[in-house]
Amino acid sequence: MAYKEDIMIDLKNVYREQAKYLPYNYETAPIEDMLSNYKKYRNTGNPKANYYFSGLMLRFWYLQSKLEFKYNITLKEDRLFYHDMVVDTINLTTDYWDEEKGVKGTQAINKCASTIMLREMYQRRLDIHKASYKTTSIDTPVAGDEDGMTIGDTLVDDNGDPMSSTISGANCLIQHYIDENKIVEAIILDTIAYNDTFKHTRKQVKTIDEDGDEYKFTEHSTEFWAYKVVQLLGNLPTTYLTVFSAKYEVDLHILELGLEAIHKANNQKLYKYLSNTLKSCKPLVSTYLT
Repeated sequence: MAYKEDIMIDLKNVYREQAKYLPYNYETAPIEDMLSNYKKYRNTGNPKANYYFSGLMLRFWYLQSKLEFKYNITLKEDRLFYHDMVVDTINLTTDYWDEEKGVKGTQAINKCASTIMLREMYQRRLDIHKASYKTTSIDTPVAGDEDGMTIGDTLVDDNGDPMSSTISGANCLIQHYIDENKIVEAIILDTIAYNDTFKHTRKQVKTIDEDGDEYKFTEHSTEFWAYKVVQLLGNLPTTYLTVFSAKYEVDLHILELGLEAIHKANNQKLYKYLSNTLKSCKPLVSTYLT
């Protein structure tokens, strides 16, 4: 558990550093004011978005323990699960909360937290249901990759979750790219490692049993989806810099330059970045992910 404790301390310190730039003390500031300002600056590229987001994360830091106690979802491979649920909660609240309707900020956040957790539990049940029909071999080729890249060569399993046996290796691989000043590649690999970047499909299959009777069943399958990665890269949240810098040892100036390069790239260039990154990391997989 030391890894989890260390990274949570690092995250909290990063949020505290950002919150220093707020015009007031986040511990006593009106929740509604922080939500309103975060909503105002979010997705504008203005650093004030990070300041208000950090204040909200610190103010509702306790929500992680509250959600863990209530829902009791424990994942050894996902150290940031409840932290990420609070991140999603704040962003969902910002999407739908309207100060003019008179709903208190804390009330809105608690409601959105319940919504986020119910969605997560539903998705997990759905993933288990998919897995009961068909699993994807780690030798399955990545769709659209001409060089034979397989699922096992990427950083997530066939349900789109980080592999418990390789997640620390994935972090080391990403840190390797950071140390080589290949920050764009590091961002791409982090996006793959910590998001569902698989395409889930299902189809009705007709077959004949041993008695000659026809019957149907639903076949589920998954494949790595480059399109999803490109979409994620094209819509990185304003909070990404904060979370990334807490997970890895990185120069913030270099990270900002990498994010700027990704933000300015069109989809065609993002696909090229992705293809080159996957090719370059393939020789390193056996070193970091086994």
